[in-house]
This record gives sequence, structure tokens and C-alpha cells, in this order.
Amino acid sequence: MRYLENSDKVKRYLELRAIVDQATEEMDELKPVLMDALTHEPGEKFDMLGSEFTIRRTKVWEYAPDVKGELDAIAEGVKDLRQQTKDLQKMAQQTAKAQVIEFRPSLVVSKRKEVSQ
Repeated sequence: MRYLENSDKVKRYLELRAIVDQATEEMDELKPVLMDALTHEPGEKFDMLGSEFTIRRTKVWEYAPDVKGELDAIAEGVKDLRQQTKDLQKMAQQTAKAQVIEFRPSLVVSKRKEVSQ
């Protein structure tokens, strides 16, 4: 790990991550403003700098109580199946009925504490 402590690549990665986080937050704040402005544009469409802004409208449905009850039961069944799948996988792993065939690396970066610079 000593190599990484002095690495400009790590510092740059963290700088970029902070920029992305800040940009994402700002974009989320701008979305309602853009949505409101687009409602006043012909066809709710606007082109600028090679990007097309439009409003997509999705239907929101409200179901009759009997249908909602069926949908809820199905959703609960799916939830139960997911849990059964996880339980079966865990059991197979613990009883040697499954084997590790590969270790896939993935980068995990967590904020631990504020550091003064």
C-alpha cells in the first residue's frame, strides 16, 4: 500500500470523484428548472450544443383493489423466491456444494473521515 500513498493517480481519482459527486448534485438541482422551462417550449423540445432536451411522460396507474391485491401477492412471492435463492446459494457455499471458480477484482472506495490538507 505504500506505493499508493504517494500516488498522484489516487489523488486524481479522489479529485475526480469529488467533481463527479458535486456535478451530479448540481445536475439534480437543475432538472426541475429544465423540466419547467421545457413545458413552455414548442413540442416540449429544445436543442442546444448538440444535445436534445425533451420531456418523457410515463403513465402512472392506479389499480382496482382486487388487482392490487394480486400484484402485491406476486411481488411478495418474487421477494420470497429471491430470499430462497440467496438461502440456497449460501447453504451450497457453506456445505461445499459450490466452488469458487474466480476472484473478480473490483475497486471499492469509501469515505472514512475528513482529512485536512
